[in-house]
Formats: sequence, structure tokens, C-alpha cells
Amino acid sequence: IDPTAVIEAAPANEWQQGREDEFREFWGLTMDWMIRHQAALPHEELSFILAWARYEFIGRRERGSHFTWKGRTPAAALRSAARYAATQPELMLLRSSWQDHNWNWTLTDDGGAVWSLSELTTGYAMIEEGKAMRHCVGGYITGCQEGDHAVFSLRKNGDRALTISVYLPSRQIGHALGVYNRQPRADELGVVNRWCEEVLKSIPPQ
Repeated sequence: IDPTAVIEAAPANEWQQGREDEFREFWGLTMDWMIRHQAALPHEELSFILAWARYEFIGRRERGSHFTWKGRTPAAALRSAARYAATQPELMLLRSSWQDHNWNWTLTDDGGAVWSLSELTTGYAMIEEGKAMRHCVGGYITGCQEGDHAVFSLRKNGDRALTISVYLPSRQIGHALGVYNRQPRADELGVVNRWCEEVLKSIPPQ
């Protein structure tokens, strides 16, 4: 995680008046605290803790006080982060989850490569997929919550290959795209077509 990126993403007036060094110190102490308590901090909760801590740091600084990690336990930080996330719609999307459709699937091809298709069932997983694949699959979170879409990650030998969206009422594939929205390669398309035949087409449309 690069603190410079956070500074650049902040409102223009937030980091004026030479306060970058103060923020970098806060960021370093935050990373130290997370490393010390990493065994008690679920990976999927880290972004919420960071968002809450940054909010607290800025708010306290504006009120003339200081945010500190001294004496804070992982349990207390998780509770505070959850309360803060509940007030932020964009963070609530990250915390959202929905029921899977039991359509996960694996295949070992003739060359010995292991392919897996796994449904993404949390907002966090969707955002992570989008970051890794450099596309905007996170835009499907609401559709997945409402039961209109299902999104799957196709991997080859554990490496991300394609992100696949399925329109649930018709069981039709909407998109099957690789990194930076590239089109599927021949071997990937073959795996997706086989999954469609063995899984999707075996289930009647809604």
C-alpha cells in the first residue's frame, strides 16, 4: 500500500500546508500496528480499518488532537471500523455478501492445466477481482445483491484468467473478459463453453 497514492487521491485542500510528513508518520504507525496484530485481523477487514483510521486521524487533527494506536486492540478497532463503514454507502457495498449458486467447477485439461471457476459472493471479492484484472467488475455488486447477475473468476493453475458475468434470468453469459477487458483466448473460451454445457445449461432458466 502506497501512502503517496492516498495523499494524491485526497481532496486538494486536505494535504496543503505541508502536512504530508504528518500523514506519512501516521501511515507508518498504522502499518506497524497492523503487522503486530495481523494474526487477529481478517484480511478482508483491513480496508475498513484503514478507512476508519484515516477518518479519525483527519477529524482529530482538525479538532486539535491526535489519533494514536497506543492501547487499541484488534477487537476494538474492528468494532469501530464496522460502525464507521455502516455510515458510508461505498464501504457497505464492500461489506455486502450474497448466496452462491453452487456452480463452482474445476477441470484438468489434456495438458495437465487445472482450471477453476469460482463465484464471487462478496463485495470485497468483487473489488479485489477488479483491481487484479484492471476492469470495473465492481459495478456488478448491486446486480449480484439483487439476484440479476452472478460473477465468476476463471483461473488457470491458480492465476486469474477471465472474469465472467452471467445474467441469471436467462443463464446467458454477459461478459467473459481478461485483464484490461481483453477478449478470451481460444483455450479459455473452450473451458468457458464446456462449463456452460456441463453446468449452466443443465439448470432451467428462472
